[in-house]
Amino acid sequence: MTTMIPGSVDQLDTFWDVVCDDPEMLRAEFDDLIAACWDDSPPTPPSRPRRPEPKPRPQRSPDPAPGGPVTRRPLRDLEARQRGPPS
Repeated sequence: MTTMIPGSVDQLDTFWDVVCDDPEMLRAEFDDLIAACWDDSPPTPPSRPRRPEPKPRPQRSPDPAPGGPVTRRPLRDLEARQRGPPS
């Protein structure tokens, strides 16, 4: 709690009347208050975390016949397999 001296309220009111009536003085007071509270340069934003390096993909073995036609056997040529019991 602030203790005030008798008569100081009138002096404070007079001071603010003088400051607020003069736009240049008001701007100077404002700039002085801001300069006293903050640095000149704004803070730098935090940097984004780095993305991890992608894992290299495994090498695929080359196709047996690159660019050649793909031959498929007809279904009738496939051997039948016995199915297992249901689980």
